[in-house]
Amino acid sequence: MVYTDGTRQAFTLAAPDWYGGPHVGGTAAVVTAYQNRPGNQRVTVPACVYYAGVRLQDKPVTRVELPAISARPAVGVPTMHIFAVAVGG
Repeated sequence: MVYTDGTRQAFTLAAPDWYGGPHVGGTAAVVTAYQNRPGNQRVTVPACVYYAGVRLQDKPVTRVELPAISARPAVGVPTMHIFAVAVGG
């Protein structure tokens, strides 16, 4: 997190595996009853989108900097997809 006065605030993001959740250690924002797969196949295993919050300091935010986790999804490599970012009070 970078504030308008130039100060920075480090934070950590983590979430459980999206497949078959919800899992302990995360706050599920969305849980589906099934997954759609290529070829119009339905897999009856839940999928989750998790929420992660960061407590901000009481000053305006200039930008949110996220780490480069991986170039693209790969088996056995953690990959994070950010669907939305909101800063509010």
